Formats: sequence, C-alpha cells, structure tokens
Amino acid sequence: MGALADEYEYLMQSSFVKGEASGYKKGEASTREEFINYWVGEVVRLVRTKCISVDEAVIEMHVRPEDMQTVSERSRAVLDRE
Repeated sequence: MGALADEYEYLMQSSFVKGEASGYKKGEASTREEFINYWVGEVVRLVRTKCISVDEAVIEMHVRPEDMQTVSERSRAVLDRE
C-alpha cells in the first residue's frame, strides 16, 4: 500500500479504538455501508495475501463487533465467487 493508504488505515483504526469512526454517524446507513465495504475489501486482501481465515482477518482488521457478522458473510461471499 502507498503512504496515503497507510495513513488512511491508521486514522481509521485509531478512530475506531476511540469509539468513533471518522465521518461515521449513527443512523447514516450509507456511511456504515462504506465502512463495511472497506472492511470486506481489506479482509479479502488479508485472506489472499496472508493465507489466513476470514475470522482471523476480521479480528486483525479490528472490525467493530456489531459489524463482524456482516463483514464475515460478505467476505466469504466474495471469496466463494472466485
């Protein structure tokens, strides 16, 4: 990943640790959907590059507990289509 992508990932992760996602507001489904799509892409990337399970990748990405199931299911769906 490039420096900009690394910075973006760092900022996202640090904001989730604090309990607030940059730009995320509860009740805005489109923003939540954007985060889920981001996580799915990253989980799929980790599964492919590190040869780890979807569950391990979800944990490594620090996906919010309330989004873990959705991200896992969508990631598996993407990987199953391959």
